Amino acid sequence: MESPTPHNPLGVKGAAERGTIAAPAAIVSAIEDALRPFEISIRDLPVTPAFLRASMRARSRHPARP
Repeated sequence: MESPTPHNPLGVKGAAERGTIAAPAAIVSAIEDALRPFEISIRDLPVTPAFLRASMRARSRHPARP
């Protein structure tokens, strides 16, 4: 059942939190999995290429101890 809103020109409504909150966490998890050899933990968004390059370089110079 469609029920467009009269409050904006497109008739669209908000996405709500429930359907959108998991996407960034899933993306960060995938990035961390891909970079597992570097043992990089991501705690802030957005994840930028500059952040990833710097993190990878830092871990390459100072590898984690087993």
